[in-house]
Amino acid sequence: MSIRVLGGVAKGMPIATPKSFTTRPTSVTLKRKLFDSIQDFSEHQFIDLCCGSGSIGIEALSRNASKAIFIDSHNLALEAVKKNLKALEKYEISKKSRSQIIKVDASKWIKSLSDFDHPHNVLFFDPPYYALDLYQTIYTEVFNSGLKMKLIMEGCSQKTMKLTQFLEKFPGHTKVFEKGTSYFVIYDIG
Repeated sequence: MSIRVLGGVAKGMPIATPKSFTTRPTSVTLKRKLFDSIQDFSEHQFIDLCCGSGSIGIEALSRNASKAIFIDSHNLALEAVKKNLKALEKYEISKKSRSQIIKVDASKWIKSLSDFDHPHNVLFFDPPYYALDLYQTIYTEVFNSGLKMKLIMEGCSQKTMKLTQFLEKFPGHTKVFEKGTSYFVIYDIG
């Protein structure tokens, strides 16, 4: 399956994906709903946690995010992100000041969340669906951080938990997007 940037200045650009069974693409419909719901990214710092190919952060950069931070612990994922950022250079939106790659496990990175404070933070979290403890860790740390941000967590009714269970376990959402068995749960914090 071919993955492409959906909108912004790099619309149509192909996204390189890591050769790994642990990464899977985000639904095009979900991605479109998310990015259409925010519209203006010009002042946003977009953090793509468990970034895989980085397609969500790349989409944010294409739509003029002030910065995108790509975080993953897998070399294959980060190699794909580097390749995608290189491809963005022809659109003049991949300047070093607008992107950052961090190789670290999400459960370790979240402890440094306060170092990434920004008035318009968006934290997109798309872990391996079976990483239930990691969902709890991220949710708890973000809600207890005292920082203002939009938290977006992706899950799957078949592999994570049913959406109703997710909403009970992680209350306080402001919006939900669903497509098939996949969903985004969005929280406006602070």
